[in-house]
Amino acid sequence: MAMPVVICPLAYERSFLTRALKGRATLLVSGPGPDRAARAVEAVGGHANPKPPLVVLCGTAGALRDCEPAPRVGAVIDSEARRWEAPALVPGSDAPVAVLGLDEVVASPARKAQLAGAFGAHLVDTESASFAEACERLGLRWAIVRAVSDGPREALPAGVAEWVDERGRARPLRLIGQCVLEPRTMGAALRLRARTKPAMRTAASRLVELLAQERDISVDPLARRKPTKPDRAPRDGAEPTVVEQQLSIDRIESERAGKRAP
Repeated sequence: MAMPVVICPLAYERSFLTRALKGRATLLVSGPGPDRAARAVEAVGGHANPKPPLVVLCGTAGALRDCEPAPRVGAVIDSEARRWEAPALVPGSDAPVAVLGLDEVVASPARKAQLAGAFGAHLVDTESASFAEACERLGLRWAIVRAVSDGPREALPAGVAEWVDERGRARPLRLIGQCVLEPRTMGAALRLRARTKPAMRTAASRLVELLAQERDISVDPLARRKPTKPDRAPRDGAEPTVVEQQLSIDRIESERAGKRAP
């Protein structure tokens, strides 16, 4: 039986999920932004046979309005006001909210308030819209788990998007250089880190709840008594590194391109 796939835009987001999931899903790091998220979905959806029963985008997001630390995401909206309803939701009694997917990092409280009024969403990120669109196009069942790293009245540090590379890995030298030029950046970075750690712990807990719910829905009760193993164990019992996972996505795309060539 195929396992669910969890896509994290950033490497540090994946690091919080590895221990919590305990092999319940395949974890991949896509890299930040809409293009990388769509590429990851296309690699998963176009290569897997059978397709995964669920593909989840998991990580942190900004809040446009006051909401739960990790609200249930029921819909995705893009910059053109197109809307996708999530086929799967985290269990809970709180009302589902919408996440707005944009190409830009929304850093200021003023911009957050403007977008909240224009779109009615509670969360904002740069991956959800392209993720949802790609999943729908490929016929994949999907869900989004997002925890709030910065609230509606909290600003993100200038240049925060440059602190990670295109594969979602931290760029410590870039951050250090910015701190030297702008000493106030260090305090802002530390505050963001302090908010992000508990946010990701909450996201991990919500993700575990979602996967447990999905297993109850899709697996016969008798089968649940017999734990299954992943189709292929990682080398030496260790989980693949972020680099290995990204290379696997790139390799899948390369192989698919080769098959299409005349």
